[in-house]
Amino acid sequence: MQSTAIVTANIIVTKFAQAFVVGRKFKVTITDIKNPLEISTGFVSVYYLPDNSMSPLEIKELAIPIATRKFTPTVQVLTGEGLTSASPMQFYQLKQQYLTVTVILPRQYNTNFVVQILTDTLTIHEGTVFAKASTVIASKLTYDHYDPKGVRITGFPIIASGSKLTITMKVWIPSIPSFNVYASIDQLSSLSNPIIQGAAPTVDTVVPT
Repeated sequence: MQSTAIVTANIIVTKFAQAFVVGRKFKVTITDIKNPLEISTGFVSVYYLPDNSMSPLEIKELAIPIATRKFTPTVQVLTGEGLTSASPMQFYQLKQQYLTVTVILPRQYNTNFVVQILTDTLTIHEGTVFAKASTVIASKLTYDHYDPKGVRITGFPIIASGSKLTITMKVWIPSIPSFNVYASIDQLSSLSNPIIQGAAPTVDTVVPT
């Protein structure tokens, strides 16, 4: 190999000081890629060009598909006291109760991320949500009740991988045997296909007696 140069943020040019015979193989290793999180899929294209030429030999183009790696956090639903729901502390139907959602981050949390907590049947009471991180202190958080069943939280600083997010809230539990809670973390524009997404196992409810 003669030289390698990064021409732009998307183009690498490598020059070889020799000709390759048919069947010869070579490997290009990229150790650090900065990928915008909103780009989840794409291609790496390989072109063969004569030296000092701007005309690629299109017939030998090779497109290799790539995809952004997704992360699955550990999500738990606990009682308002932070305990596992079990008799006599259970979630009761047709009642208002506090519950706690914990999320273990599988990768670093960036400052432009949004934490979205969404339920399938519960109604979250506005003004009752409180969030905190186990490793950093956020001076001011913003709570957006974008949906009766969901809330979005912004304002956290950078949070290290492995940290725990704890979100407590008051909810109305309808007359159903179980419910689910989903946690999504990404930039607001990417929450439909987030880089971090997980769900708590189905949580059982009981009829109070």
